[in-house]
Order: sequence, then structure tokens, then C-alpha cells
Amino acid sequence: MSVVGFDIGNENCIVAVARQRGIDVVLNEESKRETPAVVCFGEKQRFIGTAGAASLMMNPKNSVSQIKRLIGRKFSDPELQRDLQSLPFTVTEGLEWLPVDTRERRAVMEAAAIAGLHPLRLFHETTAAALAYGIYKTDLPENDQLNVAFVDVGHADMQVCIAGFKKGAAGRFCLTGLIHHLVGGT
Repeated sequence: MSVVGFDIGNENCIVAVARQRGIDVVLNEESKRETPAVVCFGEKQRFIGTAGAASLMMNPKNSVSQIKRLIGRKFSDPELQRDLQSLPFTVTEGLEWLPVDTRERRAVMEAAAIAGLHPLRLFHETTAAALAYGIYKTDLPENDQLNVAFVDVGHADMQVCIAGFKKGAAGRFCLTGLIHHLVGGT
């Protein structure tokens, strides 16, 4: 069985497949490992990814990018209002600006189902990194716990995950504890 992972970032998106022998990053149609997180709307069509990034300079008011850092923040937040002034497109307040942490996760799961995928669970990037670390780690202690910190300093935010590992039944790893913290950036 293979598992597909999507890393949707503020700047770029990456798709990877975990198989028996490791993790492979999927190349996009331009044979690149990263796809720009940009959507550009034209009069009769839309451009996504690399095509959207190419159209961004000529059509900035109808291009959407750099929005991951805005998700889940209150519209009245003064820091958010400063960020909105630097964007070339217009953002207005509406019902969609209610806290979106649960709604966003549900929308991602529904979009994956529409695409014919069967998502089992959504993870923060650092949690996924911790799981990948434990899967391939062979020298975990059996009695004591090995605590490992995973830090993701991204373009728009920083995440920290501290995970405890030890060897479990049949040589598999046990994720014994997980502390996850997200620090919003500017």
C-alpha cells in the first residue's frame, strides 16, 4: 500500500508518495518537485501552479497567492489588516472569515475525495516528519524514550513538534508522546 502526502505551503506545494522502500517526491508537469501555490483568474480561464505564477506579473489583481498565512486569523486583527494592504488582490470580510481550522480540514478531506483519493487523516507537517522518522528508525530504545524535536521554519509560520519514540511490539516503533505547537508568523 502506498501513502500520498501533500504539503501545501504559502509559496509552493509538494506531493510525495511513501512506498515500501522510501519516500519519492512526485514531479509536476514541468518535471519540478515544487509547484507554486498560485491561482490566476483570466476572463475565460484560470491558471494554476507554474502557469499561474507566470501570469501573476501581468494580472496581479486577479491572482491569488500568499494566503496560507492568512487562514484562521480574525479579519479584525490589526496584523492581518497590515498584511492585506500589501496584497495586490482584494480581500473582503464575510462568513468565510470565521475561524476555519475545522472547516479547512473538512474541505481538504472533501477535495481529496472528489479527486478520487481516500484520505485517512490530515497531519501537520512536523507530525508527518515525526512519523516518517519513526518508521525508518531501527535503533530505538526498548525501555527508555527517545525525545526528538522537529522544527519547521517556513515562509509564513513556524511549527515545533516534540515526539517521544521507543521500540514497540515486533520491532515497530511507538510514538509515545507528541507535543505540537504552531507559531504564526508575519
